Amino acid sequence: MSIVAARCAHLILIVALSVLTTGCSRIAEAIIEAGLDEMLENFDADRGGPSSNYTPTAPAPPSGPYINYVAFLTGTESGNVVCYFPNSTAWDVARTYSEGESPIGIATMADNGIAIATNRGVSIPGLPIVTLDRLNAETGAATIGVITAASDDETESILVAATTEDDESLLIRIDSDTGAILDTTRPRPATRIEGLLVSGDLVVAAEAPDGAIVCYDLSESQPERIVLIEPEQTAGQPAGMTIGASGNLFVASRDEPVIQEFDLDNGVLVSTIRIPEIEAGGLRDVVYAPIGDRYFVTAGTDAIYELDGDGELVGVHTQEELAGAASITLVER
Repeated sequence: MSIVAARCAHLILIVALSVLTTGCSRIAEAIIEAGLDEMLENFDADRGGPSSNYTPTAPAPPSGPYINYVAFLTGTESGNVVCYFPNSTAWDVARTYSEGESPIGIATMADNGIAIATNRGVSIPGLPIVTLDRLNAETGAATIGVITAASDDETESILVAATTEDDESLLIRIDSDTGAILDTTRPRPATRIEGLLVSGDLVVAAEAPDGAIVCYDLSESQPERIVLIEPEQTAGQPAGMTIGASGNLFVASRDEPVIQEFDLDNGVLVSTIRIPEIEAGGLRDVVYAPIGDRYFVTAGTDAIYELDGDGELVGVHTQEELAGAASITLVER
């Protein structure tokens, strides 16, 4: 194995361990803000009237422990942040934004708090909103993109992908305790970032418009761009990403209704999962639930697509108040 390949494999192992350990603990007393915790305590399981259907050839979903998960999703068209209790047909609207403000990205923090990015700022539990005006003044950010959460031995942070007025990409790290801007990195070449995985200083990013998947070490002042997956290997523009049970990288395509599984030791495509029920367009995000061995996928519609560990579609769960479903994250009750 080459030095670059060995280094990348090490980075991915750390990312995988971070995803599997920080994604499964408890819901914090304040998830988005105090109001959301109260909403969960008084949850009305009959509200919303969702519909769910299962493919006739697929097995019914188990009643196993994965029902303890709550999926939080951003509805970029509806302006809602919606929560869904898998396998219980229960939905609720956690937050509705005013006209002109759209939720873009959502991430689970180490204490299972939920951070949300909109086109106007970043919301972190217990802190004033980090506004786009402030990000612009301190970092030069003109637009906000996807976000993810990271932690190391000393600091928990939110990593925000953004772009400048000249369409140069930025990675902005915000302290989750204070809201302070910890650092700003300008990846090169200056491509837009559509997907993020992170552990500490180590970042895996899906870049647009070329479609490469790369990694950076943000502890370096000018981090080296290491290509993990070449553009010609991805099915169009890669978007959301997750680490599956195999430890491989699962990548949602924004251009086609497919998820690609890559072995990051060598960059080889292992499998391609197609969701034929999506007749047009591509996907937005994918997240893996270790307890229950499930994948939950969004496609910019009003639905969550549920896949089993083998990539078979076992459920399509729709909710009219979830329109433009984009970013998705899981916490455990």
